[in-house]
Amino acid sequence: MKAALTLALILAASWAWGQEQPKIATPLYWTAVGAASALTGWDAQSSQAGYSRNPYCQEIGTAWLYGARPSAEREWLTMSGEVVASSAVSYLLKRHHRRWWIVPLVWTASVHAHGAISNTLHSCPAAAMLERSGN
Repeated sequence: MKAALTLALILAASWAWGQEQPKIATPLYWTAVGAASALTGWDAQSSQAGYSRNPYCQEIGTAWLYGARPSAEREWLTMSGEVVASSAVSYLLKRHHRRWWIVPLVWTASVHAHGAISNTLHSCPAAAMLERSGN
């Protein structure tokens, strides 16, 4: 009886596996995940480079999330969590056939692109403000 039940489950699973399912993780989805991941990594790397170059450099926009001078581990872990969360939300939205499923990934990518460009071009704008104020 167990063997028959096991065989029936295997046959049912293989039949269901063979059915054409709508593809959720499309190349566009993976491209957006890759872009968000790359831009987030660039932001983390440029932030850590700024902290090591300038003792006055600190996080000003999202200090509540990362800390004023986050360690590399904390920053990478937090930013990785952001990418995982936005990827999961986008996946669920795409699975439920929402047209705006890509918005969380685009938002994550754009926020971190802005941060990375700001870190790279301005070399810690917060440092200049701290130096002027005497802190």
